[in-house]
Amino acid sequence: MSLNLYENIFIGRQDLSQQQIEALGVNLGLFVSQNSGEVARSEYCGFRTLAYPIKKNHKGHYYIMQVKASPDVIAELDRTMKINEDIIRFLIVRVEKFDDKDNLI
Repeated sequence: MSLNLYENIFIGRQDLSQQQIEALGVNLGLFVSQNSGEVARSEYCGFRTLAYPIKKNHKGHYYIMQVKASPDVIAELDRTMKINEDIIRFLIVRVEKFDDKDNLI
């Protein structure tokens, strides 16, 4: 099965610490790695004010991952992120190549 390139960004709840968000990102990356995928890059992008409240959160922790994985792994990652209460929003996008800029956001 071929590996596709994906960028995944998620926003964590405002009441979590930076260490908890980074641990969540590491766990999601570990899930991808254990299922024959690869995390090319992951980065905590900071605590920012949201444009509008999401589930009573006015701020959120942003975390981005660049992943090489099969569509089946991404579907399971999507399902896992949907049921995780610490993640208030996420987006997984398939890309042709990764952006090599230093700052992802």
